[in-house]
Amino acid sequence: MVTHRTFLTVHPNDAEGTREAVLTDLLAMRQQSKHKCADKIIKMIEDLRLNGLECRYIKTFKDSSIFELKDRTPDGGARAYCFRVSKDDFAVARAECKKENAADKTLLRWTENVIAAWQEGEEVLRPKLKKETKEAKPKEKKRKDIPIVKSKRSLPKGDGWTGQDISEAVEEMLITEAVGEALQTARKTRKLTGTELGKRLGVGRSRISQLEHKESEYDLSTLYRVFDALGYDLELRIVPRGKGKAIKVVR
Repeated sequence: MVTHRTFLTVHPNDAEGTREAVLTDLLAMRQQSKHKCADKIIKMIEDLRLNGLECRYIKTFKDSSIFELKDRTPDGGARAYCFRVSKDDFAVARAECKKENAADKTLLRWTENVIAAWQEGEEVLRPKLKKETKEAKPKEKKRKDIPIVKSKRSLPKGDGWTGQDISEAVEEMLITEAVGEALQTARKTRKLTGTELGKRLGVGRSRISQLEHKESEYDLSTLYRVFDALGYDLELRIVPRGKGKAIKVVR
């Protein structure tokens, strides 16, 4: 079986430090409780990675290098807008969940702008970097004539994003969003400015802003220190999927 690389894209105007657009779209669906739609989009992207042009969710647009992955869910229509960047590889630009049957024109224009930037050699594709493995690829089965977008820049190195990579990234973003909001609420409840909290921790105001606005990674020890400085205990609950009591860790 041929495994195709799937890249995620960023907008050419926001290429530096901006998260991949489809991850933001999926995060918004999760926050709106459209979990079935988000899960279906991840499943369709994984099918594209495994089956390429044989992916059963592909729908083409007339006279366009854009194609969509499309299916129905109880939440609405799940769609992902994609384009082909090489014989074996694809880019996923945006995703949406909507009741209407027509594709979103704004997202199509967004995807067209990314394609134009890629053709000019801008770095708008991002792979999930992994150790490279050398495997012989069998010949690809032909299905639909989706044109390849030719670029002045070669494809970035890496194995591409799997469905599991995308799912884990979205879950991590959900946790980060929730922690950032909790931190900001706790600071305001204590009537502290970012500068004042920073002084308690020996860091600058910008560091506090990064933590609150999800612009920086942090580990549990950092969270313990920050909430301790605010006069809060941080509680970690480990909940079993089946029967049994939850394990609670307070520090």
